[in-house]
Amino acid sequence: MVSEVSPVCGSSGFKPFTNKSISIRLDKSNYLLWRQQALFTVESLALESHLDGTQTVPPQYVLIDGVKTVNSEYVAHKQQDRALCSWLLSSISASILRLSIKRT
Repeated sequence: MVSEVSPVCGSSGFKPFTNKSISIRLDKSNYLLWRQQALFTVESLALESHLDGTQTVPPQYVLIDGVKTVNSEYVAHKQQDRALCSWLLSSISASILRLSIKRT
């Protein structure tokens, strides 16, 4: 096992993570195998919309009784999105990770 997803609390309808792992780290020779395992894991958690751009991000703030308040749905979405990003990064070898960091 290479990487595990930690639980994230989501009280606003977002599906919380469960412990999931993939058995390999992405390197220069195993993209297709890594991609298949990563996609199956992401799809099993119904989180592919975080990766394909179809996820609607809730507004960061809402008005409650005329008071601008942090939206709990936005907070849960951001937590889930960051946990997914962290999990994906943890499944990438150091040599590939260095390449991706240089490009961003």
